[in-house]
Amino acid sequence: MNEDLAKAGVYNPLQQKLITAMADIRNNAAHGDYDQFTKEDVHRMIEDIERFLLAYSS
Repeated sequence: MNEDLAKAGVYNPLQQKLITAMADIRNNAAHGDYDQFTKEDVHRMIEDIERFLLAYSS
């Protein structure tokens, strides 16, 4: 879906990369791979999600 939204021009390739990075953190957490991210990564992800929602919610 992320790729499709970027291709459709809903957001740019940089935003697509940020979403992919957030998904990677989420997937690592869901699979118990806690050594793959830091607490700071999680804080940054939450801030990025908040910014995304402000920018792209209608």
